[in-house]
Amino acid sequence: MEAMLESQKLLLFVVFVFPGLVSLHVYRLMMPTRTLKWESAILEGLFYSLLNFVLCFPIWELVAANGMPPKHPVWLWLEIAIIFVVGPIVWPFLYLKMVRSGILSRHLQSP
Repeated sequence: MEAMLESQKLLLFVVFVFPGLVSLHVYRLMMPTRTLKWESAILEGLFYSLLNFVLCFPIWELVAANGMPPKHPVWLWLEIAIIFVVGPIVWPFLYLKMVRSGILSRHLQSP
């Protein structure tokens, strides 16, 4: 019973924090930033994961519409890979491109 609770906690961590931590580390590789403490990194990872899920929601709706996952499990796994790996890697690149082009630099402060 105790092992099952631990595996559920690990699954929740992976689902809700891992995509954000991926985005955070990709951004930190492209832009020099201060070192982060794990407490704040987990909180920021949770925020970036929520942002990632909001931005990837149309992909989820497209694949989940009309009961598609049971009929096409490959599309389901491709969608999961996009939401959990590809999306978090791509968002920092798009953000930096928009900030450097001037689209967002007038309205947002870059971290």
